[in-house]
Amino acid sequence: MSSDSIFAKLEDPRGLDLPSSIPKVETVSEAAVRVLAPNPSPMTLDGTNTYVIFSKDYSSAVVIDPGPPMKSHIDAVESVVAEKSSTIKGVFVTHTHIDHSEAVMELVRRWKVKAYAHPNVSYMGYESVDEGRSLTNEVSLEVIFTPGHSSDHVCFLDQSGDLISGDHILGRGTTVVAYPDGDLDSYLESLGKLAKVDYRSIQPGHGPAMGKDIGQKVVDYYISHRKARIAQILETVSLAERPLELSEIVSAIYGELREPILWAATATTQAAVSYLLAHDEISQQGAAYLL
Repeated sequence: MSSDSIFAKLEDPRGLDLPSSIPKVETVSEAAVRVLAPNPSPMTLDGTNTYVIFSKDYSSAVVIDPGPPMKSHIDAVESVVAEKSSTIKGVFVTHTHIDHSEAVMELVRRWKVKAYAHPNVSYMGYESVDEGRSLTNEVSLEVIFTPGHSSDHVCFLDQSGDLISGDHILGRGTTVVAYPDGDLDSYLESLGKLAKVDYRSIQPGHGPAMGKDIGQKVVDYYISHRKARIAQILETVSLAERPLELSEIVSAIYGELREPILWAATATTQAAVSYLLAHDEISQQGAAYLL
């Protein structure tokens, strides 16, 4: 079966009727409120989803992925906290890509709290989180290490069963695994790990949320989609009459693209090529690749 046939059989379980937009502020559950940052783009979709997670008595709250340092966005987050008469106890990030973390250090100073992230980025001033640990400084969050999209990626499971998935799973489309920090082996392993987590909903870093019934199907779809892309690259290289450079593989698969989509496609293809090299399915000849 050709890779094109594999892709033709893949169907996004979220369907084609996803909402065209999501609310600026939305109550996710008793424990969580999502605040949409005004930074939409081809890479951030609707914008960055910032989450405010409350303690059971609403006396305390933490902020996950504060996003860009835009006054209107910070004001919206603080308004959500003020409505519950809560006190912010910390800032957490699913990963340190700028669209999720740019405001962090400004807010650490403003709110006089600590920032928390994967141990890989402790050198950046973050306190390290431990996998599996329930953060019980009045707000309960379970930490799940999910490297792949980035080496420092984590997901958080709140007390209501909402899985804050960052860029590991998106509300629309598929995730970019960008070489060199993105690693396809790690990403596939993390997807398999997440499939075993007991959650109520997936609250992504970008795009609309999904319930567990759809969420589990999306995890399977993400795995199948990534494996189909690997097969497509392998087929492209095998059918070529000569070794192909990365740009030629990208062009053969995606056609003509403009930035920033071209960058994303190139970085993702490089991650898949690195996966195939590591698994001895292709070899490298200078700047080109062959079977």
